[in-house]
Amino acid sequence: MIHQFYTYYTKGYPAEYYRQPFHDLVVDLHNQYDSLNILLDRGESVHNDDERFQDLEESIVIDKLCKTILDKHDIPYHTIKVDKNTVKKIMKLL
Repeated sequence: MIHQFYTYYTKGYPAEYYRQPFHDLVVDLHNQYDSLNILLDRGESVHNDDERFQDLEESIVIDKLCKTILDKHDIPYHTIKVDKNTVKKIMKLL
């Protein structure tokens, strides 16, 4: 599943060579540090296809993959709805 995540950012090499040991390493490293994990809820916001690797449909798939990965590994996170107050909401968490 995590392998699928990386393929949205690069086609072929290097993502095609990422296997489970790599993903286990990433999760293990993440767990060694204090982190503030924020999952942005895009809601009905406008999607800028010109400045993104993914279109809106692929972005929604990535949103779901991120949440699934966080939940699967019991990684705590905050969900924040994207709107005009997003930055203020994130700053309050800091």
